[in-house]
Amino acid sequence: MKQNSHVVGIIGGAGTGKTYMSKYLVEKLDAMFIEGDQIAHELLKDKAIIKKIRDYFGDSVVENGEIVRSKLGKIVFSDKQSLLSLNEIMHGTMFRIIEEKIKTTDKKFIILEAAVMIEAGFSMLVHTMVCLKAQRDIRLERLIASRSIDFNKAESILKSQRDDYADYADYIFDTSDGLDSIKSNVEEMINEIREADYEKNN
Repeated sequence: MKQNSHVVGIIGGAGTGKTYMSKYLVEKLDAMFIEGDQIAHELLKDKAIIKKIRDYFGDSVVENGEIVRSKLGKIVFSDKQSLLSLNEIMHGTMFRIIEEKIKTTDKKFIILEAAVMIEAGFSMLVHTMVCLKAQRDIRLERLIASRSIDFNKAESILKSQRDDYADYADYIFDTSDGLDSIKSNVEEMINEIREADYEKNN
């Protein structure tokens, strides 16, 4: 990691506004954005990763040489051991890709958003961790609207996620009333991040 880079991690459950917050911070800090989910999606097209997944999960999750994410997802989210095995296949490579992006960017600030931030150890690359939370019913409404899914599907997503994100955070924001309601607090955090970065590098 370059000495002058400052990585801000964004964590929180589904429907808390992580992508919205990430894009806001990218703009305010003129930062590089690293999205863990996007890296994972790209990795599922990698031949070496496809082979490992096929070897473990069988031919049923592969069609025309590509991973069928819906079929793989159905397996791993109904069986904890399968999810752990998929994570073992994916997370090490994801970590190396993220680390390389951090090392090679010219940007002073980097925003890292990843659903598996804690599980995959990406938090080791982060200087400032920001946790978002929101009331459960609001999170459900947001999920149903943004992903065009029904209530039961949204409920199952929330149930499958960890609830201890705040334990890893330097800053915690409640987005139940939207980002505008916490903008002054976010601006204060941005100033503190800039000051911390300045002190570290001067």
